[in-house]
Amino acid sequence: MEEVLSEGVDALAACVDDMAKCLTVSKVTTDRSTKLAINMLQTKRVFQLVSEYDVQRARLDLMEDIEPLLQKLYSKLEKALTKLERERATLSQTFELNKLRFNNQESNPIIDNVKSDPVVIVSSTHEELERLKDLKNRKEELIQRIQELHEER
Repeated sequence: MEEVLSEGVDALAACVDDMAKCLTVSKVTTDRSTKLAINMLQTKRVFQLVSEYDVQRARLDLMEDIEPLLQKLYSKLEKALTKLERERATLSQTFELNKLRFNNQESNPIIDNVKSDPVVIVSSTHEELERLKDLKNRKEELIQRIQELHEER
C-alpha cells in the first residue's frame, strides 16, 4: 500500500510541476498579447502644422470645384426670378384693366356696356367652359329683356 501511495504522490507532484510550467508559459503569452493589444489599440495623435501655401492651394481647388456649380445655380435663379417678375407684371396689368373696366361700368350704366366682359386669366375644365357659355347666353337673354322693357316705357 505504501507503494501505491508513493506512486500517487509522485504523480501528483508531476501534475503540479506540469501545471506550474503551463502557468509560466501562459503568463508569458498573455503578457505578449496584452502588450500587442495595447500597442495596436492605442491611437497616437500627431499634429503637424500645414504650410500657408497648402492651405491656399486647397482653398483654390475648392473654389475651382464649387464656382461652376454656383454659377449654374445663380443663372437658374435669375431665369426663374425674371419669369416670376414678368408673370407679376402681367397679373398686375390684368388687375388694373379689370379694375378700370369695372369702374367704367359703374359710371356708365348703359346696357350695351355690360357686354364687355372683364379679362380673366384662368385654366378651366371643359365642363366649366360649357357652364360659362350657358351663363353668358342667359345673360344676353336677360339684357335683351331689359332692353325690351326699357323700350316699352
